[in-house]
Amino acid sequence: MIDWTGNLKDDCRAIWHGIYMHCEEMDRNYWWWAIYDSDGQELDSSNNYPDQVKKGNQARALAEEAAKKHIFK
Repeated sequence: MIDWTGNLKDDCRAIWHGIYMHCEEMDRNYWWWAIYDSDGQELDSSNNYPDQVKKGNQARALAEEAAKKHIFK
């Protein structure tokens, strides 16, 4: 289980296997997410995909899925 900290309804973060994950509500009903390596280099983010994320739990799930791809490649 990944332990997300911060305000889950606005701006939250987690670290899992050395991957830093960040999710933030940018506008009402639009969430941004990104994952970074331990050097702070962005590995992936919602900016790379055409679909807008509508809920925080969706953003966290997408960030976790992206992190898994980098951890278990």
